[in-house]
Amino acid sequence: YLYRAPVWGGTPEKLVTDIDTNVSLSPDGKKLVYATGNSPKTGEYRVTIHSLESGEEKQLATGPMNEQLWDPAWSPDGKTIVCVISQPGTALSGLLALDPETGKRNLFMTADRLYFVRPQWLPEGKGLLVMGQGPYAATQQIYFVSYPDGKITPVTRDTNSYVDLSL
Repeated sequence: YLYRAPVWGGTPEKLVTDIDTNVSLSPDGKKLVYATGNSPKTGEYRVTIHSLESGEEKQLATGPMNEQLWDPAWSPDGKTIVCVISQPGTALSGLLALDPETGKRNLFMTADRLYFVRPQWLPEGKGLLVMGQGPYAATQQIYFVSYPDGKITPVTRDTNSYVDLSL
């Protein structure tokens, strides 16, 4: 469940009943996007935009769980939602851009040896920070991925294992 609670106290309001990922707010704060797996249909994922004003929901993307979209991140200009995609083609993971109006997809980056989580847009919208872990690595590191060209650059190269990322 996802709730919205008043900062100064009061009764929390249930917004979403079935949610499996982090949420990302639209730049105007009127909508949020999230992903769900195996619900309502087993074997499929869905990416949903939820209006905070009306409660209406729009299914932005659906597909098989073996190519699941995960961890949506709404761009600062509101024109793009980037999700991690599992196993695009022969790659381990990648980043896929969705148009929030049309659902049009653009796989702009794939990684053969890294699995990404928690993409976070930088404020100017020219790229994202993501955490990535290799298939045999014990640590998770932070990377910069430029947008829209998808060039990846390590930000950290140390013995720490980063577990979350926010700006």
